[in-house]
Amino acid sequence: MNISGIITALQSYNKLTYLLNTINTLTHNPSEFSSKKNPFPCPTTFRTALTHYVDICTPPRSNVIKDLAQYATDENEKAFLLKLSSNEGKVRFIEKLLLISSIEL
Repeated sequence: MNISGIITALQSYNKLTYLLNTINTLTHNPSEFSSKKNPFPCPTTFRTALTHYVDICTPPRSNVIKDLAQYATDENEKAFLLKLSSNEGKVRFIEKLLLISSIEL
């Protein structure tokens, strides 16, 4: 990597570190089934929220995917997320995960 690349990488790292360490109040639009006003103790940092309250190792639950769909700006992506959150979509998602796992083995 050349000096320019190193400088760019360091600048990106500094921006990311700043964003992760900035204190925020993270809010969401609670669904009718949600019992919490905020998904995390607030105020908090993105670093704390991602480190302690977000599980990125398991597939997301159907209700989470459905909630994410409301933020999609592209109608095709929104439709895909809504289908993925359905029972049929859940089965297809698991099938794709199993297919990917078998290819990696």
